[in-house]
Amino acid sequence: MFFTPQYEKTVREVTVSIRTYITDPETTVIVNMDTVNGYFKKGKMASSRLNAIIPQLVRVNEYYLDSPKLFFTDTHTPQSEEFETYPAHCVDKYEQEVISELESFAEVGEIIPKNSTNGFFCKQYLAWLAKHKEIENIIIVGACTDTSVLQFALAQRAYWNENNNNNRIIVIENAVQTYHDDIHNGDLMHNFALFNMYMNGIKLANL
Repeated sequence: MFFTPQYEKTVREVTVSIRTYITDPETTVIVNMDTVNGYFKKGKMASSRLNAIIPQLVRVNEYYLDSPKLFFTDTHTPQSEEFETYPAHCVDKYEQEVISELESFAEVGEIIPKNSTNGFFCKQYLAWLAKHKEIENIIIVGACTDTSVLQFALAQRAYWNENNNNNRIIVIENAVQTYHDDIHNGDLMHNFALFNMYMNGIKLANL
């Protein structure tokens, strides 16, 4: 807890309005990370903290109305290895579905089921990325700041760095969030994850 104020201060100082970045809709993709009922509405991983950012998720998708949109959706089976670490979630169909507030965007986007916290390694996503070399900006929103958002952003950044590619990854600070419980301090983990991403070359913005 000691470091929380410094993380928060740094995150506040480096977060800018998304309007600071001039982006071409055709070369910008919106990544909606785990914006499913199992995190935002009902289930063992569902959180009121996540539910509270739904209006921001809608705003971001509306702001980038003409940009392609990806929806990573936790899609597990009872045998998923991830349940050695996390409580069982997103096994039933309802929990796996994109929240109703974003359905209209998902219908014209691409849904990518995933079975781990890191969507970057989904074969469907890697195939999509290989076909869309025009992408210059990845905008990330959704859940959870310190797991799926963090891991995807760092993996994508490392992949581009390996190839000396200076494309931007932008995380919308007020459109990502994480859960809170007795052993997982939501505020601390949220701010540390944002700080970590910033220190690794990922831009922070708000809308």
